[in-house]
Amino acid sequence: MRTRWTSLLPLIIALLLPAGLTADGQAQVWERLTVEAIFGGEPVSGTDPSDFQWSPDGTTVSFLLDAGGETSLLAMNLGSGKPDKLAATIPPTGISGTDQDLLTGITAHHWSPDSKRLLVETGSGLFLLDSGSDRWQRLTSGGEESDPQFSPDSSRVGFVRGQNLHVVELAGGEERQLTSDGGGPVINGAADWVHVEELDLDSGFSWSPDSRRIVFYRFDQAGVRQWPLMNYSGADPSVTMQYYPRPGEPNARVKVGVVDVSDGDTRWIDPGRGADGESYLARLGWLPDGSRLVLQRLSRDQRRLELLTVAAIGEGETEALLEETNPSWVNLADDLRFLRGGGFIWSSERDGWRHLYRYPGRGGQPVQLTSGAWQVDEIAGLDEDTGQIYFTASKETPLERHLYRVGLDGSGLTRITRAPGWHTITMSPHGRSFVDEHSAFHRPPRFTLHRSDGTLLGIIHEGAGADLRRYRLRQPNFVEVIAGDGTRLPAALLLPPGMTRSRKYPVVVYTYGGPHAQVVRDGWRSTTSLWLQLLAQRGFVVFWLDNRGSARRGAAWERAVDRHLGEQELEDQLCGVRYLKSLPYVDPQRIGIYGWSYGGTMALNAMLRSPGVFAAGAAVAPVTDWREYDTIYTERYMGLPVENERGYKVTAPVNHAKNLEGRLLLAHGTADDNVHFRNTAKMVEAFNKAGKRYDLIICPDKDHSMREEHAHLHIFQRLTRFFEETLEPHRTPPVLEEDAE
Repeated sequence: MRTRWTSLLPLIIALLLPAGLTADGQAQVWERLTVEAIFGGEPVSGTDPSDFQWSPDGTTVSFLLDAGGETSLLAMNLGSGKPDKLAATIPPTGISGTDQDLLTGITAHHWSPDSKRLLVETGSGLFLLDSGSDRWQRLTSGGEESDPQFSPDSSRVGFVRGQNLHVVELAGGEERQLTSDGGGPVINGAADWVHVEELDLDSGFSWSPDSRRIVFYRFDQAGVRQWPLMNYSGADPSVTMQYYPRPGEPNARVKVGVVDVSDGDTRWIDPGRGADGESYLARLGWLPDGSRLVLQRLSRDQRRLELLTVAAIGEGETEALLEETNPSWVNLADDLRFLRGGGFIWSSERDGWRHLYRYPGRGGQPVQLTSGAWQVDEIAGLDEDTGQIYFTASKETPLERHLYRVGLDGSGLTRITRAPGWHTITMSPHGRSFVDEHSAFHRPPRFTLHRSDGTLLGIIHEGAGADLRRYRLRQPNFVEVIAGDGTRLPAALLLPPGMTRSRKYPVVVYTYGGPHAQVVRDGWRSTTSLWLQLLAQRGFVVFWLDNRGSARRGAAWERAVDRHLGEQELEDQLCGVRYLKSLPYVDPQRIGIYGWSYGGTMALNAMLRSPGVFAAGAAVAPVTDWREYDTIYTERYMGLPVENERGYKVTAPVNHAKNLEGRLLLAHGTADDNVHFRNTAKMVEAFNKAGKRYDLIICPDKDHSMREEHAHLHIFQRLTRFFEETLEPHRTPPVLEEDAE
């Protein structure tokens, strides 16, 4: 056992060093985190700037910042070196007294294409702010508008209200409704819930480059099953009906229309339904010259993705620019960029890793711009004048994310950001400057402004780092766990401060485990990071591991879960438990597991399909039967129920209720529109039939995130108390002599 302690000796020495001194030489007194400090009314993590938007001319970046209950709109010019306030919740000048009272809750903003005005979304409607004169203009009333977009010539704004597409003239304020049949099951200009949630289809319309037409989606959900969401607040309970297709059931019928903005005349486009007769229209837009529409058509089984163009005016055949196929599934991305001289940039996982490719205008072979056993995350910017494309990736290690550039010919791959950790980039339109949100697991984000070569131009926001120093947040120990087949599984350990070699400690395993997610990384996780630090401060060893199926480690790694969600993931997590039990300071009888959403499903699987391994488990908002989840997500990974009966049966926690051992805490919100409360209701019924004991938290009227202050606070108070009661961190028995040797 001595070799294990030798490898951990530097970490243990660091933990046992004196707490440190203040600037005046006094002993530093460290504070302990509390659940109330993390999740209460004024969380210690503070608030970060959000909604970063660059002016199209690339000279100014603007953003929102909450402080003292007020949301302010700020901007930073490249030459100023510091941000200036453009407006607060109530702008001080240039708007009538009546409208001042109505202008509440700035939620988002957008620059006009000519960089002269800002469109401000609020809880009471849309407003225009002239960036030169600070004069305000009300565009709409009511605050029910969504997805407002300037026309390319900056003369109009289109938006969706009442499930119909509208446009307003900025000169004169005339508003016109372009579609009329929206409402009930029909949505014009926006997507239904499942397309937004699972395909990231956040916008449902797009202006033509000449500002004369708009292409839009029309979703008809008449054939989609509706599910009730119960609301218990108010004098009487009520029911909200949600269109929610389950695996194997009908999806909404989708059409594509092109409407003339001047007269409202609409032409319907038929892009076809693909080789299998049923598909998703996952993206839509225009070619740069406006001659044709650009669509991405994804087969329902999600094994084929086609990039298509189709004539926007008159008759014309659909033309395929490229096709991506995979025997498991094809992952969508948003990396399509058309080039001025013809051709386009595209990202693909065809070689097993997501990389960038440049396609010529017509014909010819694509040029692969990046390659290797690492993944491009997304395109950050494009500078055609210098022939450079900027992107974020994990070239050196999947634990970090950095900004890189490469030439449009594939030459000169260069890393831009240097500081270790996690970088989130918002780049200017022409790729000349960028905002860097930089963090580590134990250090909240710091926001800075840079030139494209990385040169620092100014500090936008320091974040809550200084305020959190009094809690002595610590970086975890990143390790690798070797699976039975030799696969190296990334993991992390956060140890209790001041732990001693002569004691054994309980463990809380934190898990998510699902596709497109990564928990083992050197980046700030806000309240999650802080709560894991709290557990360590209270005497728990905290452990988390990225099993196969998680993100950013290549297609083969991710697709290991194909058609059997939860099986490979659990096997890998159990490898992590075996690693924990090999550590001399871990008590193998006091290991617990916690997860939310997919992580909740993982926690249930761990408790029910590996009984006796975990002494306690907590599952929040879990899927308990994949037949109860939505079409797009579930069919991507599990296929249709009629084609994978065994997979659906074996991976459903409700079918393993009789195996429960140890203590289990379930929590769910009754208004969860993502993972319906029905999942937990079925799990409770299965436990009742099996005669099993469990703890249950029901959160009335709360959605999947339960972000409301009192709900989040209550959940984590209960979670913390649950693990303290079941794993007893105060009871740390000494290590037996034979274990210490």
